[in-house]
Amino acid sequence: MKILTKFGSGILASLALLAAFGGCDNGTTDTPGEPAVPVESVSVQETLSLTLGDAPALLVWEVLPADAAVKTVTWEPDTSGVVSVDDAGVVSALGVGTAVITVTTVGEKSGGGKAFATCTVTVSPAPAMGGTSLVKFNLPGSVTYDGTGTAGAFGNYAFLLYPHKIDLANDAVTIQAKVTFSSLSGHNGVGFINAKNTGGQSYSLVTGQNIKNNQNGGGGSSFSPAVSWATGKAYVFRAVLVDKRFDFYVFEEDGLTQLGYKKGAADSAVTWFTEDDMVYAAVGGSQTAGAVWSEIKVTVNGTEQVITSLEEQSALPSLSVSTDSLRLSAGTSGSLTYTATAPGGDAALVTAVSGAPDIVRVDGASGGIITLQALRAGTADITVTNTAVGALKTTVQVTVTDFSASDSYGALTAVYPAAGASAAYTDGELMITFDTVPALETGGAIYIYDKASGTAVDTILFADEKQTTLGSSNNVINVGPQLVRVDGNRVYFTPHFNKLEYGKEYYIAIPRGAITATLNGITFAGLSDDKTAASWSFTTRASPGSGTTISVDGSQSSTADFRTVYGALKSIAASSGDYTVNVAPGTYIELVHYVGSANVTINGTGTTNYGSDVVIQYTNCNDMNGGTHTRPSFYFSGANLVLKNLTLKNTTVRGERYLTTVSPSSNTQAETLYFANGTGRTLAAYNCSFRSHQDTIQTSGKNWFYKCYIEGDTDYIWGTADVCLLEDCELVSVNDPKKTNNKEAILLTLIDHFVYR
Repeated sequence: MKILTKFGSGILASLALLAAFGGCDNGTTDTPGEPAVPVESVSVQETLSLTLGDAPALLVWEVLPADAAVKTVTWEPDTSGVVSVDDAGVVSALGVGTAVITVTTVGEKSGGGKAFATCTVTVSPAPAMGGTSLVKFNLPGSVTYDGTGTAGAFGNYAFLLYPHKIDLANDAVTIQAKVTFSSLSGHNGVGFINAKNTGGQSYSLVTGQNIKNNQNGGGGSSFSPAVSWATGKAYVFRAVLVDKRFDFYVFEEDGLTQLGYKKGAADSAVTWFTEDDMVYAAVGGSQTAGAVWSEIKVTVNGTEQVITSLEEQSALPSLSVSTDSLRLSAGTSGSLTYTATAPGGDAALVTAVSGAPDIVRVDGASGGIITLQALRAGTADITVTNTAVGALKTTVQVTVTDFSASDSYGALTAVYPAAGASAAYTDGELMITFDTVPALETGGAIYIYDKASGTAVDTILFADEKQTTLGSSNNVINVGPQLVRVDGNRVYFTPHFNKLEYGKEYYIAIPRGAITATLNGITFAGLSDDKTAASWSFTTRASPGSGTTISVDGSQSSTADFRTVYGALKSIAASSGDYTVNVAPGTYIELVHYVGSANVTINGTGTTNYGSDVVIQYTNCNDMNGGTHTRPSFYFSGANLVLKNLTLKNTTVRGERYLTTVSPSSNTQAETLYFANGTGRTLAAYNCSFRSHQDTIQTSGKNWFYKCYIEGDTDYIWGTADVCLLEDCELVSVNDPKKTNNKEAILLTLIDHFVYR
């Protein structure tokens, strides 16, 4: 099959015939040759009543006839800000009022057009609590407040805050105020502010000019509702935090007639602010002197607070702890340092509570020091709370390890690198072989110590791990349990990137209980963390290989320059020019995430068709890492890239759980190759295989795939390429049993030599 085509965002234009069949993801596969059954109607319950603070409600709906070919629907609320609705028809209350939700079919009726129906949702207020106060924060000018909800003019970069820290990931918060402007200069309104320090407030407000994200008083991103402003006129501003997203509204003075609305981007709240930021609901901005603020209300998780007073404070309460993680050995003590202030800046007391007091006991919390006692192996979360403001709290994870005093297994002859090795690689997997099939404890870890100092330089967890790759952004990638794996009687483990240095001696320590097995006939009780008793130590090579031709061989008998492709690419990341990486046959279980400026040729040195004897594979997907820059198994952002005689494979299995902290959805998007930032650059692939499910290849720039094998099930060739040539390639649409929407099968009748199985 020979295709010469251009494509923009989305699937290759040569495959754009899919669009005529409703896209790649929605609906049910039609049997070729049989007419599709059209939609007749859709119905939904006519009304729904909610109270602020209620749990979300699922709407009842039905598409007829029952055997309609496409029964998928979309949901859309009006833009009143009263409710939100997700793709499943689950409605959440955001504010008091009435909203109309429309459900629309994706499939069309026999005469054309889509069917729709509406549901009217009424949201009643939650019982209001007593009035509360705002905090005067870092205000250079004077503020007058009449005690009933009206604040007079105040100076530049001034804020009145609702003094309860917001949990951006879990809270639902609305702040609303009536504002009258005498000037439209500056960025003034209601919203959310990071008040972590008094010198650099970051805020996100709906304002007289726009919605402004301002970092330390300059720059930022603007989002504007379509509203024409007037001085001397009152408006009602509302800012909403819901589902980790910021939404902004502008109303007439009555608070009901909507003038403008801007739905925030997904996760915008946790994008603009970090978990450590002290975020509050606020009114104010950069030019507040020309505004009068009144009828200020804050609703937190359904409970409305009416503002009735202003606290004259020069500083907000604060809490900081020296670290968010700590490692202790069983039977030892440790400490954390903290600072805590009350509203106004005076020192405050804290409490420290252990979530697992049988693992870590808190012995005291005073004078800026929290003292801890490690009792047994495990993990305990220590919650530290500012007693002056209970909403200010932070959590420190304390890991307690329990190591044997010495190793009693005799000589370790089945480890890699060998005990005492003098030229070990800094990249690639390490290995230990047991007598029996080992079992890994979910919360276990393996430690690598610097032999000279006896201090741990790397901790390799058995679950929920991360790798920090090349690049200044989008480079902290969740890898789940993949840094440690069991194969037969062997445990393989991969150090974190950049942890092992050249010309240094290291030793391996494993806590009791982390691995259950026998070693040299003895029940395994770990490896000691005492440098004088360590039985498995090795010294790394003095330096890496050099030159423009680099060899990679992952075998344990390797004499190549590197054992991993990533290691080879990292060595040239700061270079320019042309480099060739020759990869020996084998399976390389590794994440490749390259950012550099060199022209690179990666050449598999095997001889099989489609490069099947040189396999570079890893598991990564959107459930693990949201976004195209972090979810591929092979990411390249450099100059020009040539791939020869190798297989790139994303081993994601749809529906599997790879992170204990994230439930699997469908793991749909799992690129194998992302050739990024390709404007003016080229990607060429010869005799290569690319395997995944959804979004197998995402690419940009100018591309040529020659005699390649590419498989997937949805959108599996897509991107923003200037031009893409697929010549003598085999495109294979695989049937995923965990998905019912494999509409690529329709291509059997449209493209010659398109293989479907």
